[in-house]
Amino acid sequence: MGVALLDLVETALRVAKQALGKRAGKPISGLAREAHVVVHVVRKKEGHSYAELVDRLSLMPDMCDRLGISSALLNPQNSAVFQVILTQFS
Repeated sequence: MGVALLDLVETALRVAKQALGKRAGKPISGLAREAHVVVHVVRKKEGHSYAELVDRLSLMPDMCDRLGISSALLNPQNSAVFQVILTQFS
């Protein structure tokens, strides 16, 4: 399951970068735009709520490394990832 999820992340990341073109890599509140897209794809694929997603991301260091998500962003006290995802995809 872990390998399949990382393959999904790699594919979604490649497609997101292609779709975003020149806007790829430009951060929105600390995360690159393509990372937002990939996180949303993973959330939909895994069937998690937004709150569950932040918890799940903290358990997936390989995926976070690939997307450029630091552990500081996943800190429950300062969950910028949750706030950004919530505002961008709600």
